[in-house]
Amino acid sequence: MMTKPAALYETIWHEINGGGTCCLLAQRGNNTPQLIYLGPVEQCPDRILPYPPVRPASPDQTVPFSLFPQHGQGFAEEPALTGTFGQGPWETAFIVEETEITKNTIIFHCRDTTKKLTLALNLSLCLESGVLEAGSTLRNDNIAPYTLQWLAAFCLPLPDWADEARMFNGGWADEGYLETIPLFCGKIERTSRQGRPGFDWPQFALLTDQSTTHQNGKALAAHLGWSGNHQLIIERNNHGEAQLQLGEWLAPGEVALDAGETYHTPTAYIAVSHNGLNGIRQCFHQYVRSRKKAVMPRPIHLNTWEGVYFDVDEKSVIELAQHAAGLGVERFILDDGWFTGRSDDTTSLGDWAPDPVRFPNGLTPVINTVQEAGMSFGLWVEPEMINPQSNLYRKHPDWAIQASGFANATGRNQLVLDLTKREVQTYIVETVSRLLNDNQIDYLKWDYNRTLYPGSNDDGPVYREQALALYDILASLKAQYPKVSIESCSSGGGRIDFGILKYTDRVWPSDNTDAIERIRIQRNLGLFLPPEIMGCHAGPAPYGMTGRDIAMDFRCLVALFGHFGAELDPRKLSEADADTFRHFATLYKEHRELIHSGKAYLLDTPDDTEAQIIVSPSGDQALLRLLNTSESGVTVPIQIAGVSDPEDMDANLLYSTHNLDPVLSEHMTLSPGPSGQLFLLERKSHA
Repeated sequence: MMTKPAALYETIWHEINGGGTCCLLAQRGNNTPQLIYLGPVEQCPDRILPYPPVRPASPDQTVPFSLFPQHGQGFAEEPALTGTFGQGPWETAFIVEETEITKNTIIFHCRDTTKKLTLALNLSLCLESGVLEAGSTLRNDNIAPYTLQWLAAFCLPLPDWADEARMFNGGWADEGYLETIPLFCGKIERTSRQGRPGFDWPQFALLTDQSTTHQNGKALAAHLGWSGNHQLIIERNNHGEAQLQLGEWLAPGEVALDAGETYHTPTAYIAVSHNGLNGIRQCFHQYVRSRKKAVMPRPIHLNTWEGVYFDVDEKSVIELAQHAAGLGVERFILDDGWFTGRSDDTTSLGDWAPDPVRFPNGLTPVINTVQEAGMSFGLWVEPEMINPQSNLYRKHPDWAIQASGFANATGRNQLVLDLTKREVQTYIVETVSRLLNDNQIDYLKWDYNRTLYPGSNDDGPVYREQALALYDILASLKAQYPKVSIESCSSGGGRIDFGILKYTDRVWPSDNTDAIERIRIQRNLGLFLPPEIMGCHAGPAPYGMTGRDIAMDFRCLVALFGHFGAELDPRKLSEADADTFRHFATLYKEHRELIHSGKAYLLDTPDDTEAQIIVSPSGDQALLRLLNTSESGVTVPIQIAGVSDPEDMDANLLYSTHNLDPVLSEHMTLSPGPSGQLFLLERKSHA
């Protein structure tokens, strides 16, 4: 349905619904709309438009926070759009000309008649999950070019209860910390200028009240689904009014719109919960599952990297594969070190053919062994990168991103290929296609091991075009090879956004597989990503990064609630550790359908502990995992969440470290860590 504004100050109400969420908007005449409410349908307020008072030393007509705040009428905070035609005023005066609305979508068509700029604000509620998708589109209808500096994908006026931000920070192999920042009068700004999101995940944010926990309280989560540069702004004025903006960070001069040209922002994703952080977790899990029909079941992986690093050849890899099969592994992945001249990380990126010395018969003998053992085969690649010490660089040095007069700065001894060049895109697609055509490969671990610098060639900034070109490359390969699964890895969790997940099938959350570190990483990343999307592997012990010598059963227990696998040398396992891994492989195969389709609940427990329940869609089964990493015994309160009648559930112990109490009760005592238990809850039979 299409509507047009009526009288200048008449209030027009708009409401969209989906997945149990209501988005209520009010539009004063032809002004850009205000968000009145976003939350559960049953709590939607009456349609009463608040009129903020005119304050001393303020504009005579109050300018409220809206979905598209503009500078020039007295709004003093961050505007949704900044740009210039090179002369004249930079302020804008967009008005709503038409509105398209259905049950769950709305588009506001706006225009600045003076500047001849056209704007579309798009909002859509996912019918399955209630997640709000939002984006903005700007078109230049002027004859003069328009240089865009900032266009928010979404401007979200924050509710009164949002008084603190919980934001990620971290670094390589140290991802996934959540830092709580009380909202103050001023601006919280998180920006990535790395050409990828980065390890500190600044494209995610949670807004909560001070009392919000996993199980209780209100929460709002925002994410920008974009694999390049981005910016997140949370701003509060001295009257307590606040807004959140998400968008693509643009380098100077990166986007200049000529007459008739259009810029589309990345998509922003918003989830709201009145049931604690678990509500956010479940909304995003359901959203990803509804938008991405993942290949199921997810096979058990063994990846060679942490087991042998570059020390691979035909004989040793065949041995690794044979031992992996004996552990119950279903997919064997050959990581770095397999291609021409690649004995360390200083050389050969770009020369994507099996090394003739270490693999004189190509990959065929390895793949045959893998398949004869009942496994599928996967391969590590890093197609966006090039080493200066490589045949490809010697032949095409101009294919690396470079600008005249600037030295090529390497990272991890490598440069970034310039994907804005059509011939580079063609080379990558043809090279990866040749690997897939010549070998029966079911899985690609697609890595990206450094940030993007310099970010310009002689034509200007390339950040945005690099990300769009990557999407085109992955889309082309997915169209040609729809059965090949692709993992997004970027030295671990450097590129794990919803944008890359449109073209890939899982992410590698961190290069750190230490089980204690992974609890934090997987728990916090699990606020946005469901378990089946996250690669969760049992690593070696003692672990090289931390020195910890953690028992195999605890390593497997932590890895179980994800896409389960191993990152070690199976030839070096003791028989006891091999038996333990086989036991967990069996548990995973029996329960992965539940793990990868159920609702996840985190219970509120003491520090250094975790209690997580995954409940089947029917509510008739659940898995309860208890973990303790403290140096002392801990009593954990247990409240069975997600089932209609906890008293009607039988609890059966599936695994326990340290011979812990096998009977589930309201308070469980766990031994000094690392220790844990796994219970299966099933509906009692009333036959």
